[in-house]
Amino acid sequence: MQLREHWNRLDFRARSMFAIGIVGLLVLTPFAVNNLINERILLGISSIAIITVLLANSWMIMRGEYSPMMTLLLLVPIILLFLAISIWTQEIIGFLWAYPALLAFYIILPEKQAWVANAMLVIVVVPLAWIILDTGLMLRVVATLTTVTFFSALYIRIFSDLQSKLEEQALTDALTGLSNRVLLQESLEQAIIRRARTKEPMTLIAIDLDHFKAVNDNYGHESGDNVLRGISDFFRTRVRISDKAFRLGGEEFLILLNDADAETGMRLAEELRHGIETLPLLPDRNVTASLGVATLIDEDSTSTWMDRADRNLYKGKENGRNIVIGEDVTAP
Repeated sequence: MQLREHWNRLDFRARSMFAIGIVGLLVLTPFAVNNLINERILLGISSIAIITVLLANSWMIMRGEYSPMMTLLLLVPIILLFLAISIWTQEIIGFLWAYPALLAFYIILPEKQAWVANAMLVIVVVPLAWIILDTGLMLRVVATLTTVTFFSALYIRIFSDLQSKLEEQALTDALTGLSNRVLLQESLEQAIIRRARTKEPMTLIAIDLDHFKAVNDNYGHESGDNVLRGISDFFRTRVRISDKAFRLGGEEFLILLNDADAETGMRLAEELRHGIETLPLLPDRNVTASLGVATLIDEDSTSTWMDRADRNLYKGKENGRNIVIGEDVTAP
């Protein structure tokens, strides 16, 4: 189960690097064995080196330690060495390896690093094509290499932009633009790990708008949506860049404060409460909110931490609403 969850968190390039490692093992191993049997020692050794680095990268990916820079500095030179030896010993057949190598660079490396790797590949392949092949065949090799480079770069750029947009949509509440529940669990887990490592205090502010059903009933859902958007915009102006604001659903929000103790959390919560109350969101009434504050303690898990913030919030509801409740502390 943990392995599956880790796999689901991997991005496109990490998954591609893992898949290429497995494919490289299956495809290159027979070539490596054949080259060694036929005493093409350098080709066999370089093939084995590529397989080894690919598998090492796949192993690191599953451990969450994959580094594209290591791929650029280690794997790319080995691939280019294999390509140069293959071209020099097998001529036109060796050039065929340039195309899967080029595609792999664009798939497994960030765009700028892929351009560097591609430039290195061209520096290796074109002079060898000039030396080994006749002019007509050399021009065909360069033309196809240029075409594959262009379409690979174009495809990866389009795919990366699309993936970024999809990831943003998956992690963002469509109505307010705040982070949604998908990112919440991971953010809280990271906060707990960070506190354990650095001892920085972490605080949650749970927020629930008061009588929001009456807003929808009396003013309509469009006005209710405008209220939610207005409050979310207000959060973005008042919450630090290092903090995170989430919309949990309906009229419920949560703010994660990094490096903020209980006193800081209570002070900011009171500022938010007062700010919400004074926002001109409806023509003839103020919108108010109840807030619950909970500072992370050693015994907390993500669920117990959120539960304490929620309990304090509902204490505020019970005490008349439009109020901030912390750990046995009430901010008037």
